[in-house]
Amino acid sequence: MHLSICDMIGVEHIRIFESGSKGENSREVDVSALPAGTYLLQVQAGAQKFRQKFVKN
Repeated sequence: MHLSICDMIGVEHIRIFESGSKGENSREVDVSALPAGTYLLQVQAGAQKFRQKFVKN
């Protein structure tokens, strides 16, 4: 699994590579060090991709 969090101008702030197992997996990511703003969370596991925009206050 590859997880990244980028700001809206494309700067990557967090990058995590981890092996996962088949089925449901969960992962907590500490974003407390990020400044307030809008970010894009991207997760890729094999051929599956997920993207979600979020706002940190």
